[in-house]
Amino acid sequence: MRRIEGLARQFLAMRFSGALELWQFQRKLLSAQQAIQEAISEAKRAPRRERDLQMLEQLRWVRWQARLLGDTFAWVVLGLDDQTIVPLGENDRGSVPQRHSAGTLGVLAISESLANQGLGFPLIHDITDCLRIGDVTFVHTTGNRHERELTTFEVKTRQTGLEKDPTTGEQIASLAITVHGISASKRFAEVNENIPVAPLEEQLPTPRVDRRLEDQSVRMARALSKQTRPNNELSDLDGEPYLSFELSSESSRHWDALRYVTRTARRSGVGVRAIDQSFVYLAVYDDTNDLLHRLQSVDFKTVVAPEFRRVLPESERDARDSLVINAVLPPHEIRRPYRSMPYFLHPLAKTTIFDLMNRRMVVVVIVNPGPIIRRLEQLGFQVIAEPRRKLMPHFKVSCVIGEGDDRYTLHMDSFDHDLWEALHNFQGSEGVIAKIVAKREALRPLAGDIVAAHRAARARNVTVT
Repeated sequence: MRRIEGLARQFLAMRFSGALELWQFQRKLLSAQQAIQEAISEAKRAPRRERDLQMLEQLRWVRWQARLLGDTFAWVVLGLDDQTIVPLGENDRGSVPQRHSAGTLGVLAISESLANQGLGFPLIHDITDCLRIGDVTFVHTTGNRHERELTTFEVKTRQTGLEKDPTTGEQIASLAITVHGISASKRFAEVNENIPVAPLEEQLPTPRVDRRLEDQSVRMARALSKQTRPNNELSDLDGEPYLSFELSSESSRHWDALRYVTRTARRSGVGVRAIDQSFVYLAVYDDTNDLLHRLQSVDFKTVVAPEFRRVLPESERDARDSLVINAVLPPHEIRRPYRSMPYFLHPLAKTTIFDLMNRRMVVVVIVNPGPIIRRLEQLGFQVIAEPRRKLMPHFKVSCVIGEGDDRYTLHMDSFDHDLWEALHNFQGSEGVIAKIVAKREALRPLAGDIVAAHRAARARNVTVT
């Protein structure tokens, strides 16, 4: 346990200290993650019957917190812009690289070299969970502090030699580093000419075609396309119509309610508040980490139940009214990238963040989708509820737009995603409704063009990848 706490303190000190330079912060965070991974590997080498499963689970939790801290750093460097971040996460998760591996040394070396040549600040993907395409992204800020020029590189490294320094006795490795980049930065062409190239007599034979590299190049190109597509314009992506639009709706966030329940929980063990006719925020705190026992000791009827009743209709309830529990903070590790802003950036007290990270506190959001669905129906949407075992019903939202021969049915299949996003970003139900309405209004004048483009693509026998 002491080892875990020491590793945790190592990256916690980074989170709350402003003295470390950004590049050194990344290198130290990478080193901390590698130390955690080495501890996990050591624990797994023990015979199955002798493994300390609790220790192994705690080490994995610490690793996940370190990855979330890397995500926090990435979100800040990339300007809290999900249009930049989300496309770089559309890939399988990468593992923590081994310490002193050729791949790690190659990424660090080329990052420092190209940063010194003015390409921008290098953001290492391996310290994050949300950046899964490429190895490093260079970020160059323009005159407008809200604008950033990005260059993403996939770095391939081979060790070509190993010598011993006769003076110090240290091992000196020779590396051949190949970079494959894609960029919308105006500086890329200039810097690209200055990337070091080995003399012809030293160049190694061209390696065979690497299909994984080809696939990664396609993913990088697709991510860049999504990052740079102009909003509210119909375009083509992989032979299919593609539309990226910016919603004009404003959705308030429930930071005050979140702070209220966490403060109350820290004082009395449980904090609860109903808000927005659809959500109940519930925070549980126990300084011994026995959160379940703490929750069971609460007088449910007098403390919790009254808040639940506030989000349930007093009469005329139907199948759409159901209380769905969603654990929100601290988030647990999942296969897909965690696309919400990391909780380290939430406007919470530092003590609350420490409580969440050390699992002395948990925040749960309970939602009743019924009022949201009824409001959508009032706005002209059709909603069909399909039961799902042990889950909230699957709500299929659609609407009809246009007139005469230009009437089209829009299937808004994003309700689950929009609701999940609102929950994990502490947004209100009006935000979910406004987003779906804004999509309808944005698609209304473009529906005919989208249908025509889709038919044209099919007529050309376009293969969609």
